[in-house]
Amino acid sequence: MHAPGALRAAAASRDDRMRFAETDEFDPAQFVDSDVAALGGAWGAVGRDAERAESSGPGGLVDDDVAFTRAWGFELADVRVPVLLVHGELDRVIPRSHAVRLVAGLPDARLWMRLDDGHVAVLAVVPEVLDWLAERSRGSVVPGRDGGSGPGPGA
Repeated sequence: MHAPGALRAAAASRDDRMRFAETDEFDPAQFVDSDVAALGGAWGAVGRDAERAESSGPGGLVDDDVAFTRAWGFELADVRVPVLLVHGELDRVIPRSHAVRLVAGLPDARLWMRLDDGHVAVLAVVPEVLDWLAERSRGSVVPGRDGGSGPGPGA
């Protein structure tokens, strides 16, 4: 989402987005200092995974951009589980407006804005996110884990 031209190309077609990828170059300015620090530390594996994925070509990135520009096959209003969106206020890759639009369309959503974080540094909140999820899933049955297919008692 960092390059507006990429999304315009993706909105036109996957082929157009692939052509855009042929000349598009990584812009390190999309990451703030806290992102660079996160990629050099605790979240270094994320950067290495992205590099490995990119070495196979831009297909995954192109597919992501195309997905941003198409219907997802469901309406946000139909999501009936609690949703937590976490967004770094300094994120230069995904605009704040994207998170705000998503949370506004979801019936039971919360938005945690991380004022000093960018696109990667926001991952520092993962332990708190897991606590949030665990708190909301107490008493629920997770499909595939124990044979259940829906909420358990107290859900």
